[in-house]
Amino acid sequence: MWKAERGSKTRLGDGTHQRTFNPTAQATNNERCPVKLFKKFSAHRPEKTRHPGSPFFLAINHKRKPESQIWYCNSPLGKNAIGKFFVNAAKATGLHGNISNHSVRKTCISRLMDADLPENYVAQLSGHKNLKSRHLKAISDECQWY
Repeated sequence: MWKAERGSKTRLGDGTHQRTFNPTAQATNNERCPVKLFKKFSAHRPEKTRHPGSPFFLAINHKRKPESQIWYCNSPLGKNAIGKFFVNAAKATGLHGNISNHSVRKTCISRLMDADLPENYVAQLSGHKNLKSRHLKAISDECQWY
């Protein structure tokens, strides 16, 4: 499904970088089942955004009619809105400190490294092309800190 990387601030997303495996979500058949929650989330997206190439986070349609089952717009949610989401979620849970999109990513990578997952697996999940990546190496060196 997501074999080819999309563009980012450091990559063009020209389809030349291929993951060695496809990330998947496994059904757990409980109330927090990621597959069931994704299907519910997907049902509220516009039809043209229900394919793998669409942005995952979409802008909220604040002008929708109450009876409408489509909650989102066709445009991606901006990075500032995602950043505000993280800050609000951190406050709601009582977390302290600077919370940003990057710090969430870094913490996720650190937890995977702390769980003794192989570095090449963590690099694939995080989208790092090279195990010698300055960013991945720094997280690996300091993962005991988190």
